[in-house]
Amino acid sequence: MEIYDTTNNYWVELPMINTERHYHSSCSFNRKFIYIFGGIHDRKYSNSIERLILDINNPKGNEWKLINMSLIENRISPRQGS
Repeated sequence: MEIYDTTNNYWVELPMINTERHYHSSCSFNRKFIYIFGGIHDRKYSNSIERLILDINNPKGNEWKLINMSLIENRISPRQGS
């Protein structure tokens, strides 16, 4: 996993996510969190969500945390992209 630091104009390596996936979506929130959700894992659509607390000065200091979907009343359906 990598993220582009637009302020310093370089790529920063991040810790590995818990669930390998492709065709996933991701977003950042408040320049503090990065979320990865959906995608395809083992030829099946995924509904898992992972969150990283972003510290650009110490990118490997944190790890991705899997969001407990059982706590969300209206869970997202498995999907890829968008």
